Amino acid sequence: SLVLKYTPSDNAMYYLRIAEGFRSGGFSSAVIFSQDALEPYEPEELLAYEVGLKLSSSDNRLRFDSSAFYYDYQGFQATFVRANEANARLQNAGDVEIYGLEASLDWLPTEQWDLNLGLSLLDSEIVSTSVVLPPLDGGPEVTIAGNEIPNAPGFSINGRARYYLPLGSSFLAALQADFTSVDEHFLEPNNREVLKADSYTLVNARVEVGPREGPWRVSAFVRNIGDEVYRTAAQDLALALGFNEMVLGFPRTWGLQFEYQF
Repeated sequence: SLVLKYTPSDNAMYYLRIAEGFRSGGFSSAVIFSQDALEPYEPEELLAYEVGLKLSSSDNRLRFDSSAFYYDYQGFQATFVRANEANARLQNAGDVEIYGLEASLDWLPTEQWDLNLGLSLLDSEIVSTSVVLPPLDGGPEVTIAGNEIPNAPGFSINGRARYYLPLGSSFLAALQADFTSVDEHFLEPNNREVLKADSYTLVNARVEVGPREGPWRVSAFVRNIGDEVYRTAAQDLALALGFNEMVLGFPRTWGLQFEYQF
């Protein structure tokens, strides 16, 4: 990889990075139901370009990071169902281009508050592929060229607010709320509309108590407070088995946690 950095001051840094990546080919470890599924998948190669900046205030209480990137994949590897096979397996979806922008803001307005906000924008496309699919309603096969890659929402936003509350001179409590908001997206390269994940927002809360300098702490948490129903994975099995596989995310979950550092 090649990295160029420019640091005009202690509170600013700009960079340009060009890197190559490689993931070897092999044979899928999935349960195989056809001779075609025994075919090996080819290596995946990546050429990545990224430009970004890191800025902070003089007292380091305010920090801003941002980067824009372009990823050029050759032989993008993904786990999905090809045509009317009865199993999902790791294989090459094709050549992929991804454009993206990420930014995060961290702010410590007081000694008690710790605030964070993050944003991600993505545009992905399978630009070249040998994979074709029979449509669900019959007719000629269609290529997956032009499809999005799995789990690549157009935008996602996350944030966290954390408040530190002194409990006397020896103990400290931390109250935290955080959220993640995700745009609709596909869960497999076939981009079947019936398997598309709708946009959703998850909100969580957490309370921690422990000694200021001690090795332990006790936490109580609630995840997915709104009991949002959302999909995390899916497989396109309708043509082979007459149904699809869909995996849902965790519902509202609460718990207690004890941590001790040796």
